[in-house]
Amino acid sequence: MSYASMLARVEIFDELGQERLERISQICIEHRLREGDVVFEQNARSDGLYIILGGAIDIQVQAPGAAAPATVARLKPGQSFGEVALVDEGIRTATARVGSAEARLLALRRADLMELCREDFELGFVLMRNLAADLALKIRQTDLRVRS
Repeated sequence: MSYASMLARVEIFDELGQERLERISQICIEHRLREGDVVFEQNARSDGLYIILGGAIDIQVQAPGAAAPATVARLKPGQSFGEVALVDEGIRTATARVGSAEARLLALRRADLMELCREDFELGFVLMRNLAADLALKIRQTDLRVRS
C-alpha cells in the first residue's frame, strides 16, 4: 500500500515530489492502536517519528513530583510527532498516548529514513530543512504556553 498521498499532506515532507514520497512510503510501517495505548514512553530511547493517519494522540509530560502526567498537546490526522528522533538518538521528552477510540499511525524508523537521505542528498536537505522549521514552530508554541 502506498502512503504517498498522505505523506504529501504532512509539513515535514513539503516540496518532495511524488517519486520521493513513494520512496518514503515504502519504509513506512502502519500501526493500529486503541484508546489509552502508549506509542512511546517519556525517557524511552527514541528511534523514529510517527504520522497520524486517523484518531488522536495525546502528548503527555510527567513532571517530577507530579501525581499524574499533564497533556500538553492533542495531535490529529496529518500531524507528526517524535521528530526529535531524526535529529538525535536521545531519549523521548514526553509520552505519546492514543487519545481517541482508536488510532492509525505510520512509523518511520530513523535508520531507514537516514539511509534514504544518504542515497538522495536533495531529499535529505529538504527533509531536514522542513524538520528544523517544524521543530522551531513547536518550540515557539511551547515557549508561549509556558509564558502564559
